[in-house]
Amino acid sequence: MQVIEELKEKFGGSQWLAHEKDDSFKSFIGQIYQTFGRQNLYPSVEEKVFYDILQSIAKQFGFEYPEEKLLKLAAEIKTIVADKSKYTDWSTRDDIKAELKMDLILILAEYGYPPVTNDEVFKEILEQAENFKKYNG
Repeated sequence: MQVIEELKEKFGGSQWLAHEKDDSFKSFIGQIYQTFGRQNLYPSVEEKVFYDILQSIAKQFGFEYPEEKLLKLAAEIKTIVADKSKYTDWSTRDDIKAELKMDLILILAEYGYPPVTNDEVFKEILEQAENFKKYNG
């Protein structure tokens, strides 16, 4: 795997260093850098995080959602959160948080997520989006 080879090279791999005991690291990296037809499914780690959040919520609330739409929705949410959190005081400003909430509700509605309106799903997504940006800069 190219990522592993680059890490070995960067950190001076030798016969004593960077020998994998099993494929667990490859699996971990593979979950982040998933591809389909040699195209990255997730252009950024942030999109992967939002994809995982949306997928987890779908499982938690027992509904199915098309994979392709989920990928696009995750990218849209990442863009919205990045835009609203560009201000250093975004998490303490009610006006920005209200805009974030409205923008997220509108994009979720546009994508039909969840398929049946559920306030708990919206609440969970809003909390996760705020927490992501609060704790991941």
